[in-house]
Amino acid sequence: MLRRFDVFAVYNFVKNVSKGMPVSRAKGDALWLAKHVAGGRRLKVGGGALDKPSPAVEAAKHCACKKAAPKGEMIPGLFAWKELSGIPQTDAMYDREIIRRLGQKFYEETFLPRIQNAITKKQKYEEIRDSLREELEPTATLQNYQIFLASEDAPVSLKIRVDGEEA
Repeated sequence: MLRRFDVFAVYNFVKNVSKGMPVSRAKGDALWLAKHVAGGRRLKVGGGALDKPSPAVEAAKHCACKKAAPKGEMIPGLFAWKELSGIPQTDAMYDREIIRRLGQKFYEETFLPRIQNAITKKQKYEEIRDSLREELEPTATLQNYQIFLASEDAPVSLKIRVDGEEA
């Protein structure tokens, strides 16, 4: 099942990458934002969370390396994961909670390209969230099923009727 959460997270991942954010950080930030919004949390006008920054974020703010970068720019490889309830929202978590759940083949060959295409066409999330889900969701529903066992050693034979027709 394709959720609005999935569309929102991947949409923000693609937007982050298109703005030049490294892929790993783009994944973590997109997952953090999707969870933040899904949880009904409010964001400050400046875009920061109301949650207190983690010690890792505070340390990154004061890192001598960061002072070398022009204001507003990021030094590649230098960032701290955003956290929710003390849990860093990482690229590995995005891979597990989004890509693995949807299936890597579906994600890479169907879902991600559709989101990339929508962003290329400058479509907003609100314009695509429901239509994309409807377009990519299977339309068949399971009506009933029957299971037959030939013997104790035989594998289960499953007969499925989808929309009244045997599959």
